[in-house]
Amino acid sequence: MEHIDLAALQELQEVMEDEYNQLVETFIRDSEQRIAAMDEALAEHDAEQMRELAHSLKGSCLNMFITPLAHLAREIENLARERQLEPISPLILGLQQEFKTVSRLLKETLTD
Repeated sequence: MEHIDLAALQELQEVMEDEYNQLVETFIRDSEQRIAAMDEALAEHDAEQMRELAHSLKGSCLNMFITPLAHLAREIENLARERQLEPISPLILGLQQEFKTVSRLLKETLTD
């Protein structure tokens, strides 16, 4: 499975032109913050905060054609909605790993 739909992302890059780099940088920064906040929500057993963060991350990922990361966020969102926090911990580890890969791939698409 692709980490990112690069063809769709390239179309977005062509449409956005000069604003594309800012979009990618904002996505990476915001996602880093959300994932860090998800760690905090897990430590604090805050299911509602976890659900909100996962929902937000899922939407951002879908907007950037990053489906596998969105699927992980959706799994976390669904578990948090059911207040099942214990199974979320390994999913967050997977989310962090996938985000590292996606972040690297996105940075490779930036233009000078």
